[in-house]
Amino acid sequence: MSEPADTVTPPVGMGRGGRAIGFERVSFRYTEATPTVLPELNLTIPAGQTVAVVGATGAGKTTVARLLARMYDPNEGQVLLDGTDLRELSERTLRHEVILITQENFLFDGSVADNIALGKPDASRAEIVAAAEAIGADTFICALPAGYDELVGKRGGRLSAGQRQLISFARAFL
Repeated sequence: MSEPADTVTPPVGMGRGGRAIGFERVSFRYTEATPTVLPELNLTIPAGQTVAVVGATGAGKTTVARLLARMYDPNEGQVLLDGTDLRELSERTLRHEVILITQENFLFDGSVADNIALGKPDASRAEIVAAAEAIGADTFICALPAGYDELVGKRGGRLSAGQRQLISFARAFL
């Protein structure tokens, strides 16, 4: 992802409704030698809507998510956030507005609190706890022997897959 020379900041969203997302004539293929995965995708998700993307293996679900997180740029078309092409946003703005949580969660060998605060290392303990409470992780965290100071082990190996997912959600919420 290259940082644009001139960045744009989308207007502040209205309340907690979120942002509108748009895919306008988006085509994507991984390399010139591979077939097009998404041929001219047009999709509008209004602000505040919850959408599930379902389909067969290889249908492009992960590709859509990665385009939205700007892990890739489309070969043609635009991915929009409130009408602004993602390529016009600074990386900092994009990471504040779009968070991708995959089935394989990245946890490092540190405490639960440190893992939640990964994207906001200066977060206070109160902010960390509030994020965990907001997504329902506080109950299991408080039940751990050291609570928020419990070491999760390499790749979160001391936690269940569901617990690792909740920590990732809390991280995104924070």
